[in-house]
Amino acid sequence: MNFMLNLTPQERDVLAEIVRLDNEYSMLPEDKRAKFILSTDMRKEMRELVKIEEKQFNVIISRLKKKLLFNKPLIDDNNLLHQ
Repeated sequence: MNFMLNLTPQERDVLAEIVRLDNEYSMLPEDKRAKFILSTDMRKEMRELVKIEEKQFNVIISRLKKKLLFNKPLIDDNNLLHQ
Protein backbone atom coordinates (compact mmCIF):
# COMPACT_ATOMS: atom_id res chain seq x y z
CA MET A 1 0.00 0.00 0.00
CA ASN A 2 3.02 2.28 0.27
CA PHE A 3 2.78 3.20 -3.42
CA MET A 4 -0.49 4.99 -2.61
CA LEU A 5 0.58 6.51 0.70
CA ASN A 6 4.21 7.35 -0.08
CA LEU A 7 5.33 6.82 3.53
CA THR A 8 8.83 7.29 4.85
CA PRO A 9 10.51 4.33 6.59
CA GLN A 10 9.81 5.89 10.00
CA GLU A 11 6.16 6.48 9.11
CA ARG A 12 5.89 2.83 7.99
CA ASP A 13 7.43 1.65 11.28
CA VAL A 14 5.03 3.73 13.37
CA LEU A 15 2.02 2.72 11.27
CA ALA A 16 3.05 -0.94 11.55
CA GLU A 17 3.12 -0.61 15.35
CA ILE A 18 -0.30 1.06 15.37
CA VAL A 19 -1.75 -1.71 13.18
CA ARG A 20 -0.12 -4.39 15.36
CA LEU A 21 -1.61 -2.85 18.51
CA ASP A 22 -4.99 -2.41 16.83
CA ASN A 23 -5.01 -6.14 16.05
CA GLU A 24 -3.65 -7.12 19.47
CA TYR A 25 -6.36 -5.19 21.32
CA SER A 26 -9.17 -5.97 18.87
CA MET A 27 -11.35 -7.24 21.73
CA LEU A 28 -11.76 -3.65 23.01
CA PRO A 29 -14.53 -1.50 21.55
CA GLU A 30 -13.20 0.55 18.64
CA ASP A 31 -13.40 3.96 20.36
CA LYS A 32 -11.71 2.73 23.56
CA ARG A 33 -9.05 0.90 21.54
CA ALA A 34 -8.24 4.08 19.58
CA LYS A 35 -7.82 6.09 22.79
CA PHE A 36 -5.73 3.35 24.38
CA ILE A 37 -3.38 2.86 21.42
CA LEU A 38 -2.48 6.54 21.24
CA SER A 39 -2.42 7.07 25.00
CA THR A 40 0.70 8.54 26.57
CA ASP A 41 1.97 5.21 27.88
CA MET A 42 1.44 3.38 24.59
CA ARG A 43 3.06 6.21 22.63
CA LYS A 44 6.10 5.88 24.87
CA GLU A 45 6.27 2.12 24.27
CA MET A 46 5.96 2.61 20.51
CA ARG A 47 8.68 5.28 20.52
CA GLU A 48 11.02 2.95 22.37
CA LEU A 49 10.28 0.06 20.01
CA VAL A 50 10.94 2.07 16.85
CA LYS A 51 13.70 4.16 18.50
CA ILE A 52 12.29 7.61 17.72
CA GLU A 53 12.43 10.73 19.87
CA GLU A 54 9.14 12.09 21.26
CA LYS A 55 9.07 15.22 19.12
CA GLN A 56 9.74 13.28 15.90
CA PHE A 57 7.17 10.64 16.87
CA ASN A 58 4.49 13.33 17.34
CA VAL A 59 5.35 14.80 13.93
CA ILE A 60 5.00 11.35 12.35
CA ILE A 61 1.59 10.80 14.01
CA SER A 62 0.49 14.19 12.72
CA ARG A 63 1.62 13.34 9.19
CA LEU A 64 -0.14 9.97 9.32
CA LYS A 65 -3.36 11.75 10.31
CA LYS A 66 -3.07 13.90 7.17
CA LYS A 67 -2.56 10.93 4.82
CA LEU A 68 -5.59 9.70 2.91
CA LEU A 69 -6.34 6.15 1.83
CA PHE A 70 -9.27 5.84 -0.58
CA ASN A 71 -10.25 9.43 0.29
CA LYS A 72 -10.48 8.68 4.02
CA PRO A 73 -7.90 9.67 6.64
CA LEU A 74 -5.49 6.90 7.58
CA ILE A 75 -6.02 7.90 11.22
CA ASP A 76 -9.09 10.06 11.79
CA ASP A 77 -9.72 12.84 14.32
CA ASN A 78 -10.89 10.27 16.88
CA ASN A 79 -7.65 8.30 16.38
CA LEU A 80 -9.51 5.48 14.67
CA LEU A 81 -7.41 3.54 12.17
CA HIS A 82 -8.79 3.29 8.62
CA GLN A 83 -10.26 -0.16 8.00
